[in-house]
Amino acid sequence: MRLLQLWARLFVVSMLAGGVARAFTRNGAPLWLGAASAATIAVVGAIGGLLVIASVVRVRTMKRRLERAVAARTDMAVDTPYHAMERAFAPLVESRAAATSRQL
Repeated sequence: MRLLQLWARLFVVSMLAGGVARAFTRNGAPLWLGAASAATIAVVGAIGGLLVIASVVRVRTMKRRLERAVAARTDMAVDTPYHAMERAFAPLVESRAAATSRQL
């Protein structure tokens, strides 16, 4: 985010510098000054576009990671006391040891 803020400020400054350069070239300054300011604006604009694309990619990557983390958490088994007791006594129920003890 800080890079985008820095780029926005730099872009505003380059636009202002371009306006000043155009004013100077209209009043007799060398033409290279106008061309240099236009090139600066184009470069700063391109850098801003790349920063926006990189930010979007980063946000999407973070979103995918978050979705995977949430999915991993929800897939984990919830262990309640009932489930713990069921696991502990499952072998006895399956072997019918509890049924034979009632008959005694």
